[in-house]
Amino acid sequence: MALSNEARTALTQRLLELSQSLTSSTNTSLVNFSLDLPGLDLNLNLPAPGTGSSTPSTPTNLRSYLLTLVNEQVEIRTPGDTNTGTLVAVKSDYIVLVESTGTTVFIPISSIETVREL
Repeated sequence: MALSNEARTALTQRLLELSQSLTSSTNTSLVNFSLDLPGLDLNLNLPAPGTGSSTPSTPTNLRSYLLTLVNEQVEIRTPGDTNTGTLVAVKSDYIVLVESTGTTVFIPISSIETVREL
């Protein structure tokens, strides 16, 4: 059964809210949260509560900067297109953006020309 764009967007938002409220009973520094649904694959590695740095660090490369923008509205420019939406994941070589229409866009980090927080 396919999800409508509105349902996909609502589900993604709820999953992001859930991932932000996860707690960990271990001493690890990451909480791993994965969910596989037809048409939607969401994997998040989040800092465990209380393990983050108290002072923000300056990103040293594009991927590090993108990691600071997860769950934020951004504009991503590539040689062939400009995409706007919520940055939901940053992987080793690509990002996942959910546009306002509910469309999920995968963008290779190597093709990103500019990033602008909205």
